[in-house]
Amino acid sequence: MPIQTAFLLLALSLLAALHRIDSGVPQPYDPVMSEGVRDPVFAYLVAMADDDARGELSGEVLDSLVAESGRKSRLPHRLLDNISRRVVAPDQPVELQMRFAETLEVPVPYAILGYHPGSLRISDEVEFDEWSLGRIRLPDGSEGKRRYLEEVRLLVVRRGELVIDIDWWVDKLFGGKLDDTDLVALALVRFEGRTYGIATGYNSSGRGRSGTFDFFTDEVVFPSPPHFKFAGRTLRGRAERLKKRMASSDSR
Repeated sequence: MPIQTAFLLLALSLLAALHRIDSGVPQPYDPVMSEGVRDPVFAYLVAMADDDARGELSGEVLDSLVAESGRKSRLPHRLLDNISRRVVAPDQPVELQMRFAETLEVPVPYAILGYHPGSLRISDEVEFDEWSLGRIRLPDGSEGKRRYLEEVRLLVVRRGELVIDIDWWVDKLFGGKLDDTDLVALALVRFEGRTYGIATGYNSSGRGRSGTFDFFTDEVVFPSPPHFKFAGRTLRGRAERLKKRMASSDSR
């Protein structure tokens, strides 16, 4: 078999499995866990993003990885069919797709001040455009210290539904600080040496809402400090502009 043909077969086989691109050549990628991320599912997914892993990870493989880790996850990962990440072109965003066995409506797995605030609804298939935004400046800290979000990856919902339904009594209890939210984007960021997730979207009245998750403590950051609220607003605006950009490109 000519070496060119052998290489082509290897490359094609890697497209269905996880791989990395090293000097333009696809190489097998073995999933690893990101340090400083407590939940095992998040630890594997954050590492995949950091390592620019491409291809497909099945729910069965993810289940086995979680079992081997010896850690428990609060996420409904057993309902995941597969997750895929692929690069279409250098000037285009990474395409990230998550498929579930069925449309999910599950309790929010994380508590806020001791309360589980409602449910999370996810369509059976969700597609994201993943943009690498680099560094975003935040409002200065105390004594004028400059602060930044680093290594920002913004996942803009292209197709599908991600909705947080807050129980009415929780909304009343927290004085309207928690709302039903239709998410338009998720972000993976570094801030002061730690990894955070930021979710941003709109409530039923069209007002912007966002929340932050600390991967190190495995908890929702509540109440959200001003710099993370600023980040949520900024990323929401970026997401809307990027959606328009992609819509304009698709219409050509």
